[in-house]
Amino acid sequence: MLDFFEICKSKKGQKVFVSAACGSVGNLVGQYAKISGCYAVGSAGSNDKVALLKEKLGFDDAFNYKEETDRFEVHTRKVSKIESKTLSL
Repeated sequence: MLDFFEICKSKKGQKVFVSAACGSVGNLVGQYAKISGCYAVGSAGSNDKVALLKEKLGFDDAFNYKEETDRFEVHTRKVSKIESKTLSL
């Protein structure tokens, strides 16, 4: 089974952006990123979820993509420039 640590090979100090960060997979990815020493940024669809990401789940930063559309576009542009890895499952 492939997991976050095998696929991302994250290193301390790297930034990880997680879309849908309050979902079951997204919040785990953010927490794994923090365990790896990364700076975790998450997006969510409500201010309550943003608060949950920051206050309970340990994300370094989070924002409401419905209200902060410019910020969402900046993060997604940065992510789209990163070479993506294709997995055969």
